[in-house]
Amino acid sequence: MTPFSVAVEKAPSSLQLELVRLQHNSILKDRYYHFNGDLVSSYRGIEQLEFPRIRALALKFTAMFGTTYVCEQLFSLMNFTKCKTRSCLSDAALQSLLRIQSARTLTPNLAKLVKEKNVQPLENKV
Repeated sequence: MTPFSVAVEKAPSSLQLELVRLQHNSILKDRYYHFNGDLVSSYRGIEQLEFPRIRALALKFTAMFGTTYVCEQLFSLMNFTKCKTRSCLSDAALQSLLRIQSARTLTPNLAKLVKEKNVQPLENKV
């Protein structure tokens, strides 16, 4: 169901006015069909000031799908890591490998790590 095909009278009363204006907006309708019915891409063009309730509802739905992406990506990493040739990995080793693979974009704060370490200064031997 798309915002352009939904029956306005079946929508909540708080959305009906915005929905009527959205359905009669030819620019947004053309953009929707230009993106082949991709709601996420077409919702990006909806103005916050013109359609605040529809935009908020769209953000809730698109955020719901974004949260499953991370889980699916991690599951794919696990399947790739624990293939037939590496099937004897222990759970602890697999968890460590997944942690490393999923954190590739993170950079360590070396200055903080060195500061937190209890380093013994070198003694000068003369």
